Amino acid sequence: RDLDIYATGGLTEDVFFLSLSGGFVTPIIRFVDVTYFAKRILLFWRDKPEQKLKINQFALNKHHAGIKFDLASGYVYLMKIYIFTRFYISLQPIIALIALLGLLFMYWGEKFMLLQRSTRPPNGSDILSNFMSQILFFCPVFFSLGSLTWAVFLPNGNPR
Repeated sequence: RDLDIYATGGLTEDVFFLSLSGGFVTPIIRFVDVTYFAKRILLFWRDKPEQKLKINQFALNKHHAGIKFDLASGYVYLMKIYIFTRFYISLQPIIALIALLGLLFMYWGEKFMLLQRSTRPPNGSDILSNFMSQILFFCPVFFSLGSLTWAVFLPNGNPR
């Protein structure tokens, strides 16, 4: 069977839709957080005057505090988008723009989550930041592998 990655329904179309879903679905899921809305419903139920008498101040403060802000998921999203874009950019150049828009969307969503819905994140160590910055040094390798794959192994859209 003749496999053409550039034809309709081929790999380039899959890469395009994967970049769309990877760029925008993750920020939307983070923004529409089910745990936040469940906590708000519970908070609405606990704020009734007859319920406030049954709970102590420490538990009431805990329920009024925001949800925990997850810093690691932001790093994972950033690396996933960056590595995916670097590998497939020579096959489908429009994904660079999609990745940029997805990162901006994630930035504004995370900023809103941090300032409006979450508690202050705990102080973390530099291990995660250092590890992620070390991964950035491998991204030219991912770009080279992607370019090599599409130019040498699949030059006409067919595997050799």
